[in-house]
Amino acid sequence: MRWLWPIAMLMLAACDSDDGPAPCDGCIAGPDAQPDGGTDGLPDADSQAPDFGPNKLDNGVACVAGAQCKSGQCVDDVCCADSCTGSCMACNLDGTKGTCSAVPASAGPQQDCAGDPKCGNGVCDGAGGCSYPNAGQPCGSICNGGGKLVVSLCDAAYQCVAQAPASCSPYTCDATANACRTSCTQHQECDPASACDRSAAHTAGTGACVPLAQADTVASGQEIATVVGATTKPVVIVPPGTYKQKIVVSKTIKIIGKGSATSPSKLDPDTDGAAITIQTNGKLTVQGLTIQGATGTGGDGLYCQGSSTTKATLVAVENTIADNKGHGVLGSFCDVTLRRNVIQSNQAGGADLSKGAFVVVNNVVAQNGVFGSAGSAFGGISLSAGTGTMNVVNNTVAENQSSSVAVASGMICSSTTKLYNNIVWGNQGGSGQVSGCVFDHSDVEGIATGSGNINVNPNFTTNFVPQATQCFNSGTNSAPGLGVLDVTNGPRIKSAVVDMGAYEVQ
Repeated sequence: MRWLWPIAMLMLAACDSDDGPAPCDGCIAGPDAQPDGGTDGLPDADSQAPDFGPNKLDNGVACVAGAQCKSGQCVDDVCCADSCTGSCMACNLDGTKGTCSAVPASAGPQQDCAGDPKCGNGVCDGAGGCSYPNAGQPCGSICNGGGKLVVSLCDAAYQCVAQAPASCSPYTCDATANACRTSCTQHQECDPASACDRSAAHTAGTGACVPLAQADTVASGQEIATVVGATTKPVVIVPPGTYKQKIVVSKTIKIIGKGSATSPSKLDPDTDGAAITIQTNGKLTVQGLTIQGATGTGGDGLYCQGSSTTKATLVAVENTIADNKGHGVLGSFCDVTLRRNVIQSNQAGGADLSKGAFVVVNNVVAQNGVFGSAGSAFGGISLSAGTGTMNVVNNTVAENQSSSVAVASGMICSSTTKLYNNIVWGNQGGSGQVSGCVFDHSDVEGIATGSGNINVNPNFTTNFVPQATQCFNSGTNSAPGLGVLDVTNGPRIKSAVVDMGAYEVQ
């Protein structure tokens, strides 16, 4: 058909010539010799679209371009009565092809209802709109640098919208996980006005931050004793510093020191007597204190005295109890729990407990007592007249001393309850290392009989950490009250089997 165009142009030129016939009837009037709707295949005079002639398609018939359709609209691959541009509207639905109709609600997620990629797409609601059934779901979170958590939620149009910063108190915001912490291993993971209570950390390995409403904090210039006596709250938080007044406890209370090895929370009394006394009806949990320097008669670090009718209670966790003139811990008619403490260089002995229930686990009890005829009655640990639970597990009892009378310098027991996974070594004086105690899977100097026991020099390094490989992976995991932490707050079991002593070395 290309040849038609030059001929048509020639004919047009002839019509324009002064020499041609007139009138010019039948001349080509323009580029298309046919009126609109012609079938010559050339563009119509008023359109550049292909000319499909009079046989255009009805609505609902498949199409590829609007020019094929009588309506001039090809939508969703069918001829459509209108442009059908609304969200969740379609022209190719079964039963209504050719007519713009609402997409059924059952059609599932639709691109017409696209939201933020973090929220996904909504669904058509069956009425020509979008529905977002999961609006309100979290779509991200971040710590804002000020200790608060900013959570983003999908809104009603599935846009991810940041909410107002929220406090994580009494915890801090974990910038690695971008979430509020729910447990703690150190005080820095708590609100600055809170503290990490680790009195139950032997079960899960972590502690819990103290709710701010439940604690009073010792202010600058105050004494621990003053706050303990006055508070009606269950917890007293002790910042680093040195405190001089003795403490007497006759109620239920926790004292938590926030000090460190280099900057301790230190109780160092300047008068004779016990640094802390727990009286009948008193229930004290003490954590993170350095208790030292108690002098004179009764100069014990912790003295717990109940009665035959009403016991007192002492729970001591992660303390250093050292250099007191009396005992490190003295208890009578008192249920005593000692976990992960260092009890060292107390002149009257380490821990002397009687007439109560005793849990003594993962402690270092070392260099307590005084040798010689005028020395102390015992050295390391004395347990007598127990009246309940007695779990004595994974302690290191080393280099304690006692007088030359017929008592043991390391450990004294008046019960046949087994003591598990302990190291008792290098104690001097008295009748020997131990008296009356029954050991299981322990390293006891001079005793190699009994289930799992060994008699091997542990070759202590600094702080009484054993080096002898025979002490490693040689305890028993079935020891009652074993716990999940060693004296350093590291894992209690690193390999398949627990080590002997307070330290888990390998």
